[in-house]
Amino acid sequence: MNNNKALPLILIISLLAASLASAQDAQPSNVPADIRAMIEQSQANSGLDSMARMQVDVQFGEFLASLGTQPAKRDAVEQALGRVISERLELSNQVATGAGNVAALETLSSYAYLRGQLAPLLDSSELARLDEEQGAIAQRNLRRNYAEQLAQTAPDLTESNREMVLENLVQAMLFRRDEAQARNQLAPNEIVNQQIMSLGEARNVILEQLSGTELEQVNDFINQLRSNLLLNQSMYNSVQ
Repeated sequence: MNNNKALPLILIISLLAASLASAQDAQPSNVPADIRAMIEQSQANSGLDSMARMQVDVQFGEFLASLGTQPAKRDAVEQALGRVISERLELSNQVATGAGNVAALETLSSYAYLRGQLAPLLDSSELARLDEEQGAIAQRNLRRNYAEQLAQTAPDLTESNREMVLENLVQAMLFRRDEAQARNQLAPNEIVNQQIMSLGEARNVILEQLSGTELEQVNDFINQLRSNLLLNQSMYNSVQ
């Protein structure tokens, strides 16, 4: 799993923890334990639903808008997207507490799974448009996450070199559409192995174009990405 996935998971878990902690503090201490548990579960589910709706709006708002002339279809697709993302958020929370299955989360988080849930609701042209938009979303999110980390780790990079680093990293780490089918047949740790190799190839291309402080800072940045991949790899291996 690449670093692009790791950061949103941490953010999701932090938001959940903050939401639940606030909800628990607000309950009177004399509420019976079984009633408190029901209240907390309801609040947790409500928080998940809210975050799911937010992600649907952000990630798929344009696609849903393109279905505006077919309100019944639009509503069905929006509900299916909400269900998939809610499932992802819930399983992410379970994995964070050690109660969930990492491999199952990888499957649930894949575009192939989401596409399979939407395929019965869309015609071929709509599916093709969804595929196209999904590729653009993945590239945009990956680039944004890398740019945020790079700005912190390599503040002395010139703008042109920053663009060069991002372009090479995104090109190396983002699976192309013609690789999607083969990727979906791989185990999660095999995907991570591929990404580690891709990162190594990108490192060679990037570092040979830098020198001095810029080279040192970018090398530290890439080492951080590699460490995150190795952490994900060990996490997958531990549940096998």
